[in-house]
Amino acid sequence: MSFLIHTMMNKGKQLDAVKFIQALNLANKYPLLPILRSYINEAAKAGNMICIRGDDSSYQDETNAKERMLLGALQTFIKDQKLEELLILEIANKRVA
Repeated sequence: MSFLIHTMMNKGKQLDAVKFIQALNLANKYPLLPILRSYINEAAKAGNMICIRGDDSSYQDETNAKERMLLGALQTFIKDQKLEELLILEIANKRVA
């Protein structure tokens, strides 16, 4: 079980890992907050990978758009899964702003 969850997380499937953990009621063994924080970090990295291609302002716009899109997906996921009590939504909102 642990191997499967870690594999999902390493492949950038943190949201799938959270769904899996919730479906099996394993949130006490695998805390959701660190997993969702890693998703936020991966969103920032994904945006930065675009920025590496060049310093042009269009790349910066593309970087910001990519990160906003990923964080928007996280915001929707949090609301759909009713995870507002984790306060990760607040972190995602600050990153979007």
